[in-house]
Amino acid sequence: RSSDLFLILVYCAISGLAGVYIELILKKGAQTSLHYQNLTMYGYSVVINYFWYWTSSQTTSFFDGYNKWTLSIILTQAINGLILSFVFKFGSNLTRILIISCATIVTTCMSHFLFDLQLDTDFFIALLLFLLAFYLYHRS
Repeated sequence: RSSDLFLILVYCAISGLAGVYIELILKKGAQTSLHYQNLTMYGYSVVINYFWYWTSSQTTSFFDGYNKWTLSIILTQAINGLILSFVFKFGSNLTRILIISCATIVTTCMSHFLFDLQLDTDFFIALLLFLLAFYLYHRS
């Protein structure tokens, strides 16, 4: 459907603009510590989300339903955020996109070998497009 394609294009545009904006923010304060920049950038969202939780639901504990898998996801996402902040500060948004593409390809290949995922022609077309983009990015 055309509305699906439109929403995908909107998502890609917002994601790209957000990546460039975060890169601008992190590079603008080049002398400021990366950890301080992360704290100031994401501290607001922690306060806003906690306020939203506090006003909407007081019948359950904040940590209800958490188990070792939930905590492992939180930990890996926190590490991912630190790595991406480092990439944005010292690399570029394009580097981030290439890293995400590599991770997607590696995850898909690992799923093929570990979980017998069947790869179709769409995957191989995407792989070829990624390799072409990688080549164009790194050629002299």
